[in-house]
Amino acid sequence: MITNNEWDLITDLTEVLSTFVKITEELGKIKIRLYNNMKKYYPILTTESFIPLILDSQFKNLDFITKNQQFNTKQHLSKLFEQKKEKYQREIETSDLLNQSQSKLATRKKNL
Repeated sequence: MITNNEWDLITDLTEVLSTFVKITEELGKIKIRLYNNMKKYYPILTTESFIPLILDSQFKNLDFITKNQQFNTKQHLSKLFEQKKEKYQREIETSDLLNQSQSKLATRKKNL
């Protein structure tokens, strides 16, 4: 059986938690308004425009666009990442080759 003290505690907790319920509901309304405004002002969005959103923890699930757009955006981001990674690796290899060549030239000059 619940004691009077426990009822008082439950009442206090209900008051505190009701504040969180109100805040959560308000944030949900703001999110819906944001999505609606995005659809209104940016009716035709490109895959490129979704990339910053997928990286933002608040929007990364991309709820406000179609599943097809979500898939295309993720694929495009992966492709861009792979391209940058390959470019970086080529630059590193080129840099290493250049350093080796310069080192060999310096050694030859010392030997002359």
